[in-house]
Amino acid sequence: MNFYQVKDYPKEVFEHFTRKKKYLRLQGVVKTIAFHKPGAGLGDLVLCVPVLRALKKMFPSAKLYFFGSYSPVYDSVFKAIPYIDGFISNVEPAKQEIFKGFSIFFKKYFKKFDLIISGQSKLKPSLRLWLLFPAIYISRNPFLSRWKILDSRFYKKSNVHVVSQMAAPVKVLGAGEIDYSPKIEISEKYLSLAKSFLAHFTGPFISIIPSSGNFHRNWEEAKYALLGDRLVQMGYRIILVGNDKEILLRLRNLMHAKPIIPCLEEEKFGQDPVYSIGLLKLSRLAIGSDGGGVHLSSLAGCPVVALYGPSSFVKWGPLGQNNVVISKDPECSPCRYVHMKELKECEYDRKCLKLITVDEVMNAVNFILEKTNSH
Repeated sequence: MNFYQVKDYPKEVFEHFTRKKKYLRLQGVVKTIAFHKPGAGLGDLVLCVPVLRALKKMFPSAKLYFFGSYSPVYDSVFKAIPYIDGFISNVEPAKQEIFKGFSIFFKKYFKKFDLIISGQSKLKPSLRLWLLFPAIYISRNPFLSRWKILDSRFYKKSNVHVVSQMAAPVKVLGAGEIDYSPKIEISEKYLSLAKSFLAHFTGPFISIIPSSGNFHRNWEEAKYALLGDRLVQMGYRIILVGNDKEILLRLRNLMHAKPIIPCLEEEKFGQDPVYSIGLLKLSRLAIGSDGGGVHLSSLAGCPVVALYGPSSFVKWGPLGQNNVVISKDPECSPCRYVHMKELKECEYDRKCLKLITVDEVMNAVNFILEKTNSH
């Protein structure tokens, strides 16, 4: 068993960019930066953190704006990330208002940025950003980017992690190697609430995140319950992290040793994800399926056992150190339908997740505890 490693582009792809360090010549020119990332999920945001940190380090005096789809529920997470100076919603208008929507968008942001960076390679969104006419535009789209990023042989996206794709335009500026750990420090108010809440219980603690936000990515609740009971027998107290009270209550009823469910005792733990970061920071490790909770663990610097079924662990695996990914990788995985709302039933009965056993997860837990001296 080994810790999960982010699969990156070969170092030699960016060697000549690293030597030239173009960003040094641009520091006095670039005052406003927009970093573009499609997607509105919690995981999407967390995966951007290492790239945002690298940009802020390269251009410390510039204003850095996150350009993407905005979800108000994650507002506190945006504010907790110290590298972002502002947020710009990049939601495409409805078809019937497309001309009006684009007109407002261009009027508001035309020539407002000195540098726009996008990990996007698709033509339509890339063209939309290019038409804002920043002084410099860098993207993975080879036709619009100021500097071509990759040779055609490196364009197969499935071969590398999403964070590598997003980091590629930044490496073109000469960033060199980027630390892909997303760990951040949070305000004491979040950590102190977690500490005071858990003070009523005897640790040490292990967090279980049973809901990924997508049923098709969730491991079986009966297995989570069995896993939780086995961890209790080892001397750990189980925290159920999340805000899906229905799933959390079902899991509590399945377990013999009753777990801690913070969102039932204190609403803030279910309403604000940053309070959950506090809980995860106080946990020895976390266990969950691919989703926002697993990536939130990375943001907290909490080791995680991540269970991947229909989604690609190569592309979406957890960032940071001391993480273990379990994936059975059947012939139907990664599933091309898993992100589509119309998927109601899995024709393979979700075997990609059902093949994962409690013993395998326990082995991964013990591996992390042993390697991190957290027993």
